[in-house]
Amino acid sequence: FREVKWNIKDAPGNLNAKIKGVKITSDNQFFYIENKIKVEIEFVNFVDNQIVNCSVSVFDDYDSYVLASPNLERIPLAKGAFKSVCIIPENFLNKGKYFFTIILVGNNFEIISQLDKIVSIDMDEKGLHRKDYFGHWGGMVRPYLQWENTQID
Repeated sequence: FREVKWNIKDAPGNLNAKIKGVKITSDNQFFYIENKIKVEIEFVNFVDNQIVNCSVSVFDDYDSYVLASPNLERIPLAKGAFKSVCIIPENFLNKGKYFFTIILVGNNFEIISQLDKIVSIDMDEKGLHRKDYFGHWGGMVRPYLQWENTQID
């Protein structure tokens, strides 16, 4: 699934906060490595001035832990509904299937809710950077790093 939603009564969480929805989108709804990906988490905070943040963990289809990215902006929030968005840059993930675990964290780093592998996507590629190479390109991540060539003699 690329999106899950709950009504507030059935939403995962506790008396402090609940997750209302998780959604993964890309620029044009195709999940190509050349597009950035947005992981959107909607939650409701029930406690005034509570510090709440979200964390995203990504796993591949071999259950390898690819990355974890917490929202480090841990500031007190008012009561109400919020959306937290994690942006995975283009040309970062490789081709393949990825699963996303979402964690809602409260005061004192209390885990309010952990949704293991709740959404997933299949990444493909347009092939824009391959040039004349058509073979397998290994690795869990696939950034295009900067290279410099200089003649030294």
